[in-house]
Amino acid sequence: MHGLGARCPVTLGLIPRLGLANLRAFGEQAERLEYPYIDVGGFIVPGRDPAFTNPPGMEQCRNAGGKGAEWWGQAPREEAGSPAGTRERPPSPQAAPGASPHAFERWLTTFNLDLSALVAFHPLARIVASTEAVVHLNIPVGIIAGLAIGARLTLELPLIPRALLSSPMQLADVPDVRAWAVWEGGPMHGRLILSHHQNPDGAVCASMPGQWIRGVYPLHDYVAFCVLWVAKALHEHCFGSYPGPQHYLAAVRVRRDRCDEFCGCGKLRRYRDCCRDEDRARSQYALWREARLSRAMYRGELTRQGRPAGPPESILRLGMFERISSGEHR
Repeated sequence: MHGLGARCPVTLGLIPRLGLANLRAFGEQAERLEYPYIDVGGFIVPGRDPAFTNPPGMEQCRNAGGKGAEWWGQAPREEAGSPAGTRERPPSPQAAPGASPHAFERWLTTFNLDLSALVAFHPLARIVASTEAVVHLNIPVGIIAGLAIGARLTLELPLIPRALLSSPMQLADVPDVRAWAVWEGGPMHGRLILSHHQNPDGAVCASMPGQWIRGVYPLHDYVAFCVLWVAKALHEHCFGSYPGPQHYLAAVRVRRDRCDEFCGCGKLRRYRDCCRDEDRARSQYALWREARLSRAMYRGELTRQGRPAGPPESILRLGMFERISSGEHR
């Protein structure tokens, strides 16, 4: 194991039984390819299925020219759905604590962003920094009720037209919105959450290209994908397995060698029945070269888009950032 190492970020004995049971139930639901309901504040409610009208991946097939719904083993439908499920919108959004009643509206006007729906589901979300190119949001999320640990997301919202981000000369799949996550509470409080399922800059690999598209789906749906990612990372640290579909490089698949998990190529087959034999037949040099090229293309695409090469300064100061810089997780 890599990232936070082979120990759970919270001692299992410190987690109430209900919290562990809910985390395990979430993992079982992910293994059944089901998305749980995600409540206000970023709390996953295991066992409560959303009413999907369109499986993730459909928009990728239509808009991104990549693998579509069949990539996830599901038949395409017509209307868009989200991992947050069909929810009634909470009461009208309020300004973040400490802000004047008009501060929230000034944020919207200044950055030409519609964050009202996001704040309705995440009342503590706030803009913490901005440049000419990006805006950074800070969003605390609860993950699962009963756990002694949550997370805090830092989102980078580009102030760049999406047409530029997704131009034909695109070198690699850089997310429309990047997110980094740190643990909230417990002995790992404030430490960057690392996973094998992560981008070269340490950003959360929350969804496949096309599962969430800026300007097509609401931002709180992307936050829901990030919540699921954190829950899966926590499940792996606590129970030794990463539940649900995955997509990552062959070099990492060989190193992890998780035969019973879904294959990291993205197909809905177990690794032992999918790419394992082919991956193990490749030379170490070929695996290394593929991983190195992938990182270079990702960073080159960030440069082409004029976006920062890494996380914001608040994340750079975290003690575990050196592990991202060394490329240990990829």
